[in-house]
Amino acid sequence: MTHSKKSLIAIAGVFISVAIFLMTATQPAIAPEAAPATTQTTAGVAQPTPYENTNITWSSYNASMARNEYLNGTGAAGYINAEPSVFYQNYISVNPSHIIAPKILENDKLGTLQTTWDSSPWATGTSIANVTFSTSQKNISGVPVETLTADVSGTHNARQQGMVYNIPPSNYSSQNLEYDYVTFIMNFAVPRNSGAVGGVTLQNDTYSAIEIGNLITSGTYYFSENLAQIQKNAEYTVTWNTTAGSGYSSLLGIVPYINIPEGAPNGTYSITITALAMTTYPITFGSNYTGSTITSAPTLQLSNFHPDVNNVTIVNNGYSEALSMPIEMGQNYTQTQNQISSGNYIEETTTQGNLEYPTGTDISYTGTNITMSLNGIGGIQIPVLDINGVSYTGKVSNMSGNQTLYAGTVNPNEPNNVIYQVEYTASQWNSITSPPFFLSVQGIEYYWWIGIIAIFGGLGIFAGAKSYATGKEENLRAPPKVR
Repeated sequence: MTHSKKSLIAIAGVFISVAIFLMTATQPAIAPEAAPATTQTTAGVAQPTPYENTNITWSSYNASMARNEYLNGTGAAGYINAEPSVFYQNYISVNPSHIIAPKILENDKLGTLQTTWDSSPWATGTSIANVTFSTSQKNISGVPVETLTADVSGTHNARQQGMVYNIPPSNYSSQNLEYDYVTFIMNFAVPRNSGAVGGVTLQNDTYSAIEIGNLITSGTYYFSENLAQIQKNAEYTVTWNTTAGSGYSSLLGIVPYINIPEGAPNGTYSITITALAMTTYPITFGSNYTGSTITSAPTLQLSNFHPDVNNVTIVNNGYSEALSMPIEMGQNYTQTQNQISSGNYIEETTTQGNLEYPTGTDISYTGTNITMSLNGIGGIQIPVLDINGVSYTGKVSNMSGNQTLYAGTVNPNEPNNVIYQVEYTASQWNSITSPPFFLSVQGIEYYWWIGIIAIFGGLGIFAGAKSYATGKEENLRAPPKVR
C-alpha cells in the first residue's frame, strides 16, 4: 500500500512538472476573446455584489468597545457582522458635544490649577437693554458643563458678549508653548435665522485676542492646538510667553462668546462649553481615510476611532457608523458555479443569502437600503436578480458595469432575501478567480487540464478536445474566499 501511494505521488509530480513546462514553453492556449458590446472588459472587474447599507447609532459607545460591538436583547455583547460603508470613506460620525471624559475633558484643572474650570460659573460682562446675559452650570450625563446665555426680549443694539476664565502662566501645562495645548468642545444654540454667531477667543493681559477654531451659527465644534501654533497663526500680534520680556503675558484668558446682531429675534441664545482642557499633548479622537488626524471640526467624520485619552464615552446617540453588509456576510449564504456555453459566456454563478442586521438594546438604525454594485460586469450578464421576491432583472439589464443598482429601503431587522445569477466571459472569469491549491486533488486535476490545453494548443489540432479541456480547467477555478 505504501509503495502504491509513493508511486501515485511520484507520477502526479512528474505530470505536474510536464504540465508546467508545457505552459511555459508554448503560446497561451486561449487568446482573450473580444468582449461583445454588451459586456465589460476585464479591467477593474470583480463579482457583482449586493449590499445592505445602513446607518447605525449607539445610545452609548466607549473607547474600550470592540469594533461594531453592541448589547443584544439580553444585555450581552454581540458583534455586527458588516463592513465599513462602500459609499463613505469616513464612515464613523461623532457629535463632539456628546463626548464625555471626566477629569480629562470635563473637571479638568487646566494645566496645574487647583480647581476645575467647571467648578463655578465664569465671569461675564454687563447686560444691555432687552438683552440679559448670565452664566450657569448644567449636567450632561452627570458631568457639569458651563453655559453662557443671552435672553433677548425686545428691540436691542448689536452686542458681543463673552464669559472668561483666566489662567496664570505659572499654571500652564508646561513652560514651553509648544506643549501647551488648548482643547475645547462647544455647542451653540440660537433661534432660527437669528444671524448670531458663536466662537472662542484667547486673550492676553492687554486684552488682545485671537479667534481659535471657526465661528459657528449653530451646532457643535471641536478644537485642539498648542499656544505656539495659535500665536504663530496670529503673526505674533497676540502672545503668551511665560517669562518676563517681549511677548510676556500675565494671563491666558479663554473666552467663549455670543455675537448678537441688531434686530435679532426674541429668544434664548446660548453657548455651552462641554469640554475644556489644557494639556501637554493634543486631545484627538481619530483619523480620516487619508490617515490625517482631525484636530478641529464641527462633526468628527472618521475612518478610525482611536481617542488619545482613556475613559472616553460618547453618550446620547452621539456615535454612529455607516455600514454595508455584503451578501457573503449574510445568513444562509450559498454560491454555486456551472460551466455554460452561451455565446461568449463560459461560466455562471448562482448566489443567494439573507441580509439582516441584529437588534440590540443600545443601537438603532436609519436609512437602510439594498444596492447592487456591478463591479465592472455588464447588467446584461445578470439574467436573474430577485430581492424579497421582486425581480430587478429588467432594471439591471440596461446598466453598465460602473453603475450601482439602488433597490430601495428595507427593514434592517428582517431577513431580506437576495438571489442572482451572473454569466462570465472566459477573460472575466479568469480575472476574478484563482486556481485551486497546487497539491490538492482539485489542483492536480486543474493542472492536468492545463497540460492538455497546452499540448493541443501547440499541435493546433483537436479543437473539440481542446475546448472540452478548457471548460474543465475553467470550472475548477473559483472566486477567492475573501471572508
